[in-house]
Amino acid sequence: MNKSIVKNILFPAHEFLLARKTLKKYKEYSRIDELSSKDLSEYRFNKLKKLLCFSFESIPYYKELFLKNGLKPLAINSFEDFKKVPFLTREIVRKQTKNMVSKE
Repeated sequence: MNKSIVKNILFPAHEFLLARKTLKKYKEYSRIDELSSKDLSEYRFNKLKKLLCFSFESIPYYKELFLKNGLKPLAINSFEDFKKVPFLTREIVRKQTKNMVSKE
């Protein structure tokens, strides 16, 4: 079979039917691969901050942890600020399992 047909028609159709985001992620990772060191660092920071905001909004354990420690995800403006977020330990996970599930 012609590689071009598989690459441009069959594979995208297959991924669409299975509701996968493979091609979207591939394009994103290809773009990331070409970023400069500075842009890559900024990209990583923004993804991490987005994850922290999601955790704060959706996961009861993290909301309580942030409030208890006076942290606000939107106030984190550098990688250095991430050091203020307490480490997650195995013991905490065992004790807080029910509170670590996203509301979503």
